[in-house]
Parts: sequence; structure tokens; C-alpha cells
Amino acid sequence: MCTVSVIIPNFNREKLVGQTIQNMLDQSLPPHEVIVVDDGSTDGSVEVIRSFGSQVRLIRQDNQGPGGARNTGLAAATGEYIQFMDSDDLASRNKFQQQVSDLERTQADVAYGPWAKVFIHNGVVTLEDHVLQTKPIPDSMSMLEWFLSNWSIVLQACLFRRKFLGKVYPFREDLLCWEDGELLVRLFALNPRIVFTPDCLTLYRLHNYQKLTESGATDLRRLQDRVSTYPEFWQIISNYSPSLKLKTRLEFGFSSWQLWNAMQAYSSFSKDDIGTMAQLWNFYPAILWIGFSFFKRVMIRWRWHRTGSRWIYPYQSRFPTEKELNLIVDLGLVVQ
Repeated sequence: MCTVSVIIPNFNREKLVGQTIQNMLDQSLPPHEVIVVDDGSTDGSVEVIRSFGSQVRLIRQDNQGPGGARNTGLAAATGEYIQFMDSDDLASRNKFQQQVSDLERTQADVAYGPWAKVFIHNGVVTLEDHVLQTKPIPDSMSMLEWFLSNWSIVLQACLFRRKFLGKVYPFREDLLCWEDGELLVRLFALNPRIVFTPDCLTLYRLHNYQKLTESGATDLRRLQDRVSTYPEFWQIISNYSPSLKLKTRLEFGFSSWQLWNAMQAYSSFSKDDIGTMAQLWNFYPAILWIGFSFFKRVMIRWRWHRTGSRWIYPYQSRFPTEKELNLIVDLGLVVQ
């Protein structure tokens, strides 16, 4: 029988973590284990987690941030497949069943499916706007190229083969805000076998209640985290085979230029830091990036006018179908 290990990092989420744990336990394909890594909580989180008894394995540690908590859980996991689930998010009850089935059928390394940003209050769900990733990402570019071109996927919407995760160094523990994106770049650089699972749904909860990435994460810290990953990303781009398309290199150069501009407002960045970032975009003059910025703003407005959505094409976004609404209702929630 295929086994799924669920890894949930938690920090001061006593009001939400219990709902997430129960959601994982209620999967139609029950998880092999649910590992909750409490990352130094000072509220009543531990008592909530312990209330599930032997159904949940609790690991407590001093606060190390989301990367450190996930690494601790990953080191303890024994299942064939790994589900990273944040302590505030939910998934349709069929997620494990659908994704494990497709992973077994295709022998893929990673499964990914639709997800939606939602607000949940007193059992009532309000979608921010569209359901994302309702179709596979277009095959005109690789996952790495799309990810470096303003597309992304949340870890919660994926299911990973544990052996595949073992091919890369785990989450960087020095990052507070970008540890998941940094890991995905390294994973996608390995050209994993990917399968799309359209019939499940992940709910990414929007709120400001004790987010691991929000508590203690200033604008400066977010910028520092992104800046620290870009030289590594450039090395990955340079060594990637086949070579990346011009569009991807332009998008990466533009992002580097934007970060370089943002760095100017903070004295905490050294001249060497700023110079290193400049090397990632100055293969073209700054005037090109200024023009590119204007072009992108025009395209955002045109896309909003044409589709009513801010999401770029590879997200394959649309309003939820009746089937997706039923998946939410099946969780005991009401859709507004």
C-alpha cells in the first residue's frame, strides 16, 4: 500500500492547526503519518496538537523558522510520498487518493493540482477570485522556466515522491520568506517527471494570524531573502540543459533589476551585494528594463480588461466549477 507522510510546521496557530490536522486525517486515502513540528510556540498550540493523541506525531523544537521545521519533519518521515501542508491550509478529501493514484500510474516524481486563495471565517469560504492551475502548465517551457517567469505553485498543492526530494539539499534554514520557492527552483532544475491531477483542490488560506513567514518578516527581510537566492539561481540557469529560452532570461534579468532598484533604499546592503545583483541584469542597459517594466504594466491592464483576472496565462485560472465548489462543501464549509 502506498504511504503518505504529512509534514505540518506550526508556530502559534492554536486557532487553526487543529482544523488542518483533522483535514489531513479525514483524507479518503488516510495518511501513513501526520508529523507536526511545533517551532517554539508560546500559545496553546501544543495542547491542541496533543489532543489528537497517537494519530499525530508531535516534534517540538526551538524556533528555527519554516525551513528548519520542514527539514525536521522530513528527516522523521517514513512514507513513500511527502505532503507539505501549512498549519492553516486545507485540501479536498480526495487529494491523496487522486495524487497517489496518478503518481503510481505515471511513476512521476511530483503531482500538482488546482489551488485557490480563500478567506475562511466561521465556516464560510470566500474565494479571492479564480481557481488557479485548472489545467496543466503549458508545455512550451519547462517547469523551471515558467517558475523563473513569474509563475509559481504552492507546496501544499503538490505531492512529492520522497526519493526524489532526497536528490536535493533540504530547505535553506536561513530564509524566512522564500525557502519554499528556493527549494522549488532546485527541484525543477532536475527536470522531474510531473503529473497534473485536475480533480482535487487545495485551499490556501488568506489571513494575517500568526503566519510563519509574516511574524518577524519585514519588507527588508523579504528583500534580503530574495537577494540571497539570486546568485544561486543564476548558476542554475547557466548550467541548465537545454539552455533556457530568451523569454526566461529576460524575466530573470528584469526581476534582478527590480531587486537591485529596491536595494538602493536600504543602507544594510553593501556595495558588493549591490554590485553582485547588478551583474545579473546589466547584460542589457537599464533603459531596456525601464521599457520592459512599462510593457508589463500595460499587459497587466490589458489582461485584466480582457479576462477579469490578474493571473498570467500559465496559471490557467478561471472561476470555480460546480465540482470544485462541491469539493469545498464536502469539507463541511459553506461557499459564499
